[in-house]
Order: sequence, then C-alpha cells, then structure tokens
Amino acid sequence: MSNFLLISCFAATFASVLAINNDLPSCYIASLSYAIDTSTSMAGTSDIWKPAALDLLNLMKANNVNIDQYHLYSYMDKVKTTFHTDEPEQLYGSVRDVSNFEGGTELTLAGVKFALEKSEWHNFIVVFTDELGDDTTNQTLVRDIENLKKSTHSEIFFMVVPKGERIESFWNVLAGIGHVIDIKNRNYSGRQVFDIMEDSLICQEKMHGRIFLYTFIINIIAVTILGLVLWLDWRFGGRYCYSHIVRRNEGIHCENRSQRERRLQQEQLRTKA
Repeated sequence: MSNFLLISCFAATFASVLAINNDLPSCYIASLSYAIDTSTSMAGTSDIWKPAALDLLNLMKANNVNIDQYHLYSYMDKVKTTFHTDEPEQLYGSVRDVSNFEGGTELTLAGVKFALEKSEWHNFIVVFTDELGDDTTNQTLVRDIENLKKSTHSEIFFMVVPKGERIESFWNVLAGIGHVIDIKNRNYSGRQVFDIMEDSLICQEKMHGRIFLYTFIINIIAVTILGLVLWLDWRFGGRYCYSHIVRRNEGIHCENRSQRERRLQQEQLRTKA
C-alpha cells in the first residue's frame, strides 16, 4: 500500500509542475517590420516615438519572443527596405539613429502590404506616424491587406503621435486594418502592444501546440505510472488494486452460450417450484 501511495503522490506532483509551466507564453514572429514615417513633422516628435519603438524591442527581447528577421522600411514616395537583420541589437541601433526627415507622399497602406509580403506566416508590423497617409482611402489596398493579414495570421499596429488630427480620425480609418494606439498619451506603455500580441495567433498558435504536447506527455506518463503501480501491487504489495477479483465472496466462472441458456432454464424451473 505504501508503494501505491508514494507513486501516486509523485505522479500528482509531476503533473502539477507541467501544468504550471504550461502557462508560459510562446510567441513566434517570422518577420518584425518597423515602418517609420520620415516626414519633416516626425523630427519634432522623435522624443516620443523613438523611445516607444526602442522600448517595444526591449520588451520583445526581455520576454524571449522568438523572432526570425527584423526589417526597417520607409514608405515616403516609394516603399523600400532600408535595413534588415536577424539581430535585434542592430535594428535597435538603426531606429535610434534615424535622422533623415523630408517631405513627400506617404504611402502608408502600400508600406503595410509590402511588410505583410515579407513572410507567409506571422508578420508583426509596427507603423510609427503622425498622419493618416495619402493612400488610406484606397479600398483595393485595404482589401489586399485584410486578406493578407488573415491568411498569414499577422498583426498590425499603428503607433500614432497625433498632430493636427485627433486620434479618433485614425481609429475611424485604420481600426479595421490594425490596432491604433496613441503613444502621445501619457498612459501609454509598451505593455499595451505586448498584451494584444499575447492574445493573438502569433502567441496562441504556439501555445496550443505546447498544450497538446504537454497533454500527450502527461497521458503517456499517467499510463506508464498506472501500469507500474498495478505491477508492483501484484508482485510485491497486497494486491489492493485487484481486490475486486481476489477478494470476491463468490467464485468466478465462465460459461458459453448454451451453458448460459441451460442455467437460466434451471433457474426458471426452481423459481416455479
């Protein structure tokens, strides 16, 4: 009996440890893209959007988010990649050193579509801007972005420093495409972005995979422990697990169909008598 109790306690403890570890998120980003509005007005608000951009990178690193590639691109007049790397420190330095600001046509949605095409799965796109852009009324681009975002299980964030327009204007136009966040608001923190990401498929798909894996492992361990308990109880214990067999008040007998029919007939005759 003591063997049985000891092994049962071990099994319960081990399963509890696995359940605790299962709460840890596992997030995967194939391509993280920063799109920075380099119009002249953004130079005057770099003390707002630069710390926000750098803080988000630090938060990703601190939480061990798995990221394959980092991209920095411009969408003024023409959409183009200005820097790409697989090292977060290099992107951090490139964002910190952004200093060339000049006017032009802001191809906001064209830039988002460009970033969505970087990977077939799990793109994480962050746009830093103070204006809506010059192509946000292009419904063809809107539909293309919505389809790409859905098919690639990607997330889009518009990190806005409201200038002449109120933040509500950005919500009205861009909220259907991505998450609109006012980083000029004093209550803003990078954790807002991270919390949204944790609830997205970027994290949930990996988490579900881990839950399935842990469930499978726990089931295998449980079956193995049960088999071990039964063997130990039969071989060395008091056969407590087999009490329904070895401690029966009546004997065990087997009968075929004809024997069963004969027994039932005899019982019926005894009942009538």
